[in-house]
Amino acid sequence: MSAGLGNQPSRLPATDLADAFGPPNRAAGLAGRLTQLPSRSEPVPAPEAPQNEEGVSRPPGQKGAGERPRRRRAEQEQTAAPVQPIIVYLSASLRDRLRHHATSTGRSYTELTLEALDATHRRLGDLVADATSATTRPGSLFTGAPRPRRLRHDEPQVQVSLRLLRQDIDVIDRLVTDLQAPNRSSLVATALGAHLS
Repeated sequence: MSAGLGNQPSRLPATDLADAFGPPNRAAGLAGRLTQLPSRSEPVPAPEAPQNEEGVSRPPGQKGAGERPRRRRAEQEQTAAPVQPIIVYLSASLRDRLRHHATSTGRSYTELTLEALDATHRRLGDLVADATSATTRPGSLFTGAPRPRRLRHDEPQVQVSLRLLRQDIDVIDRLVTDLQAPNRSSLVATALGAHLS
């Protein structure tokens, strides 16, 4: 018998009340169902080093032979000349002709435009002069700088996007200057109009 309240002995057996007032044991009943986790003192095995196609392992962080083509491709993309989009304005009917040629030949607007500039290069100066003669005063005695005037178009103009290399844009800009074309759009429209007819 154990001593109860006061000096009177208790007839009940002694009980451990720690379980009744402590936090619940959530792992009770799971014995044998959980895998044994390694203790902190046990070393954790290192991950295996990746192996290349020949089965030879290489240290982590070192690139294998299979990764060389990916790296080479990325380097080629970085060194490749960047393509830059430019916008030119064409008449709606000329854009439709360009679209028809692009669909029937499977070539892009850019390819057809460069082809047109190449094909008409020798006579492009005369073509540009004929196209812009309506905006100049032929036979004038004066060579003063004319006031810039807006080109008038018989048809609505639509935007066409060309994706060109920077060097090709420079060539087009040089042609605009050398041939005294009003702008890129006028030069491209003149070349395409003559080539796609």
